Amino acid sequence: MIYEVRVEDSTFEIEITSDLVRINGESVLVDLATLEKTNDYSLILDGISQPIHAIKRGRGAWDILCNKRRFYVNVLDRLGRAIKAVELQENEVQHPEAVIAPMPGRIVSVEVEEGESVEAGQGLVIVEAMKMENEVRAQAGGCVQVIHVANGDAVEKGKILIELVPLEEGTI
Repeated sequence: MIYEVRVEDSTFEIEITSDLVRINGESVLVDLATLEKTNDYSLILDGISQPIHAIKRGRGAWDILCNKRRFYVNVLDRLGRAIKAVELQENEVQHPEAVIAPMPGRIVSVEVEEGESVEAGQGLVIVEAMKMENEVRAQAGGCVQVIHVANGDAVEKGKILIELVPLEEGTI
């Protein structure tokens, strides 16, 4: 079985067979054992043991505590990847210029104003999720047409934060 595993801002392809685990195509030695406490595990990765505490938050969504650090982890199997692809296609059709929240959180800062021109990769909004600040950037250049959020707003994953229009259409 092949899984797409997203840890914070990094994505890994993990293939698990009866006798082998590959991470991004590279074979690794892995063992996972349940400990006496609920949600506690011992993960042995390439001979190094790490105690972890895992809490399931939804279909494929986990909070992982390892070495006093908390990670948000999303695991997608084949069906989950197919659903994600369909959702992305639907979102592109419905909102081709929409900048959406990649995760649930709170708006810390809106870095742009309506009518402002932005470049691809430019920071637009800072979202705090699980005590970490995440900068949401423009995927393409354009003009900020509508800002749907303000500092302090709570947002769900997939909420439209900002609408951009191509520069040639960007008059307000």
